[in-house]
Amino acid sequence: MLLSLLGLWLLSDVLVCLMPSDVQCPQMFCVSVSSRVMPSQMFWCVSGAAVPQENYSVPLETHTVPQEDDLVNQEKCSYLAIIKHLGLTSRNDLFTLSRPVKDPSSPLDVQLNFRLDAILDVREIEQTVISSNAIDILWENEHISWNKDEFCGVARITVPTALLWQPDIRILEMVEKDKTPLAPFLVVKNNGVVMMKFDQVILSSCKMQTYKFPFDLQRCSLSFKSFVHSVEEMTLDNYGNEEKVLQKIVDEMRVQYEWFFENISISKPTSHDLKQEQSMVVYTFTIRRRSVLYVVNFILPVLFFLSLDFASFLMSDTGGDKLSFKITILLAVTVLQLLLNEILPSSSSYIPLITLFCIGVFVLLKISLLETICVMFLLERDQKKKEKEEKKKHDNELKCSCFSFLRLDTSEESSEETEVLEFRCSQVLEFRCSQFRCSQVF
Repeated sequence: MLLSLLGLWLLSDVLVCLMPSDVQCPQMFCVSVSSRVMPSQMFWCVSGAAVPQENYSVPLETHTVPQEDDLVNQEKCSYLAIIKHLGLTSRNDLFTLSRPVKDPSSPLDVQLNFRLDAILDVREIEQTVISSNAIDILWENEHISWNKDEFCGVARITVPTALLWQPDIRILEMVEKDKTPLAPFLVVKNNGVVMMKFDQVILSSCKMQTYKFPFDLQRCSLSFKSFVHSVEEMTLDNYGNEEKVLQKIVDEMRVQYEWFFENISISKPTSHDLKQEQSMVVYTFTIRRRSVLYVVNFILPVLFFLSLDFASFLMSDTGGDKLSFKITILLAVTVLQLLLNEILPSSSSYIPLITLFCIGVFVLLKISLLETICVMFLLERDQKKKEKEEKKKHDNELKCSCFSFLRLDTSEESSEETEVLEFRCSQVLEFRCSQFRCSQVF
């Protein structure tokens, strides 16, 4: 009974609030009425009066319910909608098995964007160069395209590398496989252009020209070509011109070790391999060695040792100090030559100028050493000759003094006594005494 009365009371209040604007509400009561029910006669009950909605606004918290059109727009603005539109949600043989061209007789144009980031090491003995490079590879997939206006202006997406075909490009000069992992994603644009970006540390072979070491220039090349595709199937080209590539390398070069990057040239020869012509792109970069340390640590010490050897001519030749000094200088230059042999490759076509310089200094030091040995030999020989002459002269003087001291009257003595005296004098001379006194003998 009470519930029925309460329902009637509520119904009467609602009817009163829906009455014209000049009717007063009997009590304070607010109710929300849908706009679809009598939109021109809808009132809000505020402070016991019925007020039209267009004349009085009450701030109420409203919750916006997403409409169906908004949900559709959000789905179109996502990468997933583009991937579904292209059919890349799963592995598709159309995108992975063969070249992405609609006409099999037309070649695929692949563009390379090469940048030399750092020169990490140059090994002259092994004739290899270690460099850090950034490589971008671009090609057009004719099976991919979408209108960006239909997908909220999205012009590019990223997809895993396993979903699309990739060109088989290798570097001919690479002697060791790089351990740096490749980028796991590809960039796809709405016009069908696919871009693969990766950084790579390359250990490449380079024929060293060390004739002007340490003032030498080295030209090393990196040649890009396909493994199996001929020029009728794939053509390689550089993205941009040489000036832009050179300026970008100069601006972004990080490490140059002991080398200074000077220039880069780009050529597009055609190789004949596997009885077919293949397109190639060859990047040849020129680097110059920083020679200041070699001049200070090698060339100047050799010249210093040579000047010391020239100064040794002022030393006396009578003693043995000069000979030992020259031998010490010769050994020092020999040590520097051994250090040079550890730097220069043994397979060089020409003898480097610095090697000829060291050989010339070594020959001068050797001639100087031989000259010192010859002079000391001649001096010693002359000294011995003088000593021999002085000794002979001294013996003659002794002999004369002996005979003058033992002089006898041969007319009075017999011939036998004279022979005995001469024999005794000859024995005295054989003793070679420094001071001879005949009185001690007889």
